[in-house]
Amino acid sequence: MKRKGRESAGSKLFKEYMAKQEGKQDCVIKILESDVSGITKDDPYSVARCMGVINGMVDGALMTNDSPLLYLAMDLFEDAVKRELFMNMRDDSVRLKLLQHKQDRGN
Repeated sequence: MKRKGRESAGSKLFKEYMAKQEGKQDCVIKILESDVSGITKDDPYSVARCMGVINGMVDGALMTNDSPLLYLAMDLFEDAVKRELFMNMRDDSVRLKLLQHKQDRGN
């Protein structure tokens, strides 16, 4: 026969523990969802935005789709500092000169 009305101390502690774990899981899920959704939307130096600038340079005939500079740029965009530097340059002609400089130096 089961006892009714009273809960054992162990059972009570287990339920409290499980409630805390559920709360932690919810918090982790919220953090992960916000990180994933915010990467490209809010980051002005994201790879996607840098590639948008490069694509604009191709559309503006500053470089071609098969240009070695295009592939050099993609390699540079793996580094967050270099992406930020690239995006903060005054205009596309200066960006092109940076890529040419990097190519000449073998970077």
